[in-house]
Amino acid sequence: MGNIKSMNMVEKLDWLSESLVTAITNVAYTSWEHLSDEQKELVKVAFHNDLKSNDVEITDELIKEVKKEFPGSPMASMLIEYISKFTKVTKELKQNSKATIVKFDEFGFPVILHTVIKGFEIEPYAQYNDSLVIEHKPKQKRKVWETRVLPYEELMIYDGWVDIDTDKVMHNIIKSDEYVTIKQSKYRCFDKSFLSDIKGLINQQPLIIV
Repeated sequence: MGNIKSMNMVEKLDWLSESLVTAITNVAYTSWEHLSDEQKELVKVAFHNDLKSNDVEITDELIKEVKKEFPGSPMASMLIEYISKFTKVTKELKQNSKATIVKFDEFGFPVILHTVIKGFEIEPYAQYNDSLVIEHKPKQKRKVWETRVLPYEELMIYDGWVDIDTDKVMHNIIKSDEYVTIKQSKYRCFDKSFLSDIKGLINQQPLIIV
C-alpha cells in the first residue's frame, strides 16, 4: 500500500480505509454490521497488526479526520484503542471473574473494591480520546456499577478477592487506650504512595497496573 509516513492526510485516510476493508473481507465477505462479536475481534486484531507492521503513527489530528471522514465506521475507536494505555487492561480482564480494584475516588481518597467484572470498554470521554469503563458487580451488591478511569488516573487490579487491611494501610494510630483510639490518615488526596504501599503489603503481583 506504500509508505504511509510519506503520505498526505487524504492518502493516509485512503490507506486506513483499505486496510480495514481488507481485514474485514479476510474474515468474512460482508459488512461490519453483520459480523459476529468474535469476527469483529479478529478484524480488530488484523487491523492493529497492519498498523504495527507498517509503523503507523496515530495522532489526534488523524483520529479527528477519521471521525469526520468515516462517521459510521469503527475505525476511529480501533485507532484510539490501538494507542490507548488501557488496551493491555482489556486484554487481561475476563468477564465474570473476581477482581480487587484499587484506585482513587473523584475526591482523591483510596478505594478498594471486591467485585466481579461484567464488562469493559475503551471509549472517548469529555476532552479525552480514551477512557476505560469497567462494568462490575461489587461483593454483596445487587446492581452492576460502572467505574470510569481517565488517562491520567492510576489503577491496580488484582486477580481474585484479595484481603487488605485498609484501616492499617490508611491510618496511623496516634493514641489508643481503653477509652478511645485516635487515628490519623497517612495520605493526602491523590497520594501516590498509597498504591505503592498497597503493592508492598500484598504478597501477590497485580494483574494490572496503569
